[in-house]
Amino acid sequence: MQVSTSQELEGAKVVRTIGRITAGSTWHGCKAGDEAAFRDQALAALISQAKEYEANAILDIAFETCDAQYLDLSGVPVRQTKISGLAVKTMQVREQ
Repeated sequence: MQVSTSQELEGAKVVRTIGRITAGSTWHGCKAGDEAAFRDQALAALISQAKEYEANAILDIAFETCDAQYLDLSGVPVRQTKISGLAVKTMQVREQ
């Protein structure tokens, strides 16, 4: 699976746009530690979803964090890392 924050992939042509997909990490405490691990978790979930749609690439990837108060735990602040991207089917283009 190819992933990119841009709207194009070098050496590839989009042959079918499947649509925008979103995924997220598990909710975790705001001070839970390594934010990169939660970004990786969200990306893995997005890739899994793209594969279900038979996409072979995800373009225009963007991350965001969502903060909330978890009321069942006396208002403990929690966070989720979300990711979105455009699932597409691509084919390789030969350089001439």
